[in-house]
Amino acid sequence: MTDPLLTIGEHVRELVEINGDGFWSPCSGCYETEDGYPVGSYPHSAVLRCVLGGGCSECGGIGAVWDNTDYADMAEWMIRQDRNRDNVAKILIEHGKLPAYQAGEIADLIMALDEPDVTGDQSKP
Repeated sequence: MTDPLLTIGEHVRELVEINGDGFWSPCSGCYETEDGYPVGSYPHSAVLRCVLGGGCSECGGIGAVWDNTDYADMAEWMIRQDRNRDNVAKILIEHGKLPAYQAGEIADLIMALDEPDVTGDQSKP
């Protein structure tokens, strides 16, 4: 007789390989670390291919969450935002004669105005 947990594990592993658009990651709600190092002894899941937390409401009790973030795209966006923010701050310092801390605060506000509104609120200019 086949062990049902092994069958489920194989199926999950197949789905992850087929989809390939993410990975399982330890849950931040129940996998406790200090300075990036685990505080307790946590088991590694061969099926999910990550260390599992203790289980909580954030992960539904399994100790891991699915992460499909495109980190390369996120890094490119962050670099563009930094460049844009730094350019705005530089202009405010050079042409507006503002102190650096004020220019940085104003640049942050300007950058926030340029971000698309994902809530559907049409009142933003």
